[in-house]
Amino acid sequence: MRILPGLVFIVTLLSCTSDYDLPIPYTGKQIVLNGILNPDSILKVKLSFSQELTETTPAEAIENASVKVLENGNRLIELYHNLDGEYISTVRVLSGNSYKVIANVSGYAEVEAEDIVPQEPVISACYRQPVIDNSYDVLINLDVVNDPNLKNRYWFDTSVRDYISKHSTETALTKLYYITCEDFFLDNFNSSYDNTDQNFYYTLFMRQSDESKSTNRFQLAITGADGNPFFRYETLQNLDENQGLFVNTYNCSAAYDQFLKSTLTEFLNEELYGMSNPINGPVKIFSNVKNGLGIFGAYSLKTIDINEYLCN
Repeated sequence: MRILPGLVFIVTLLSCTSDYDLPIPYTGKQIVLNGILNPDSILKVKLSFSQELTETTPAEAIENASVKVLENGNRLIELYHNLDGEYISTVRVLSGNSYKVIANVSGYAEVEAEDIVPQEPVISACYRQPVIDNSYDVLINLDVVNDPNLKNRYWFDTSVRDYISKHSTETALTKLYYITCEDFFLDNFNSSYDNTDQNFYYTLFMRQSDESKSTNRFQLAITGADGNPFFRYETLQNLDENQGLFVNTYNCSAAYDQFLKSTLTEFLNEELYGMSNPINGPVKIFSNVKNGLGIFGAYSLKTIDINEYLCN
């Protein structure tokens, strides 16, 4: 049974509280700029106006901005308006390059943000056959090469591709909600501990710990949670071309790393087990946009089809 820290206290606290309208200061509309870069994708950002916290309607898109990007500080790339506040270019993003976006909207201060696109992760993976019984869960062994000088920031998740539906020619790719790992190279900010099987369960992602960033390489051993059949040895032995178990490794820039952690922390605080957590205070979502809000970040991704690699 998974431990729910403070659950009894939360229930008690919620049963003896009353509503109070706390006025929230509003500083007026600000420009929100969002753009996530990854290699071989086109340059793309989205602009909108900020809203009050109590506003429930969609954010107002900015359709009349002037947007440009400087690549490596010298090449000027103009972005043109597409639709719904989106501005794009046919230029492809390259690993190792820096990109600085500059947006001008009439009546507002110029907003800008800059980031560098990380290199693709250097990683190998395989799954290990259970020692006792083939119906037991397998372990996925990950070996990550890390260059401390590059300040890589790794995130991991797993996903599965199910059988093709009888009514569709497409395959469904589903992100696994919980994964477990017994290693100490991970940040436990989004983990819970199960005292039954003595494992940590990570929600949606695993994040490399800050302490391990100084190592030249590190290894992880991952398995499924909640009895997911895709982590059974017998399942992996019987997959066809329409199925798969995938491990995704993201090498994130410093800005995107901080943004991911802050947004996932907010999600856990607000959605933990179907209720908000009154013990935790509000989370400030990371932003690297000058004179505005939002995130202009970058990552590189490597995906490994695990069922193709049985460990020796």
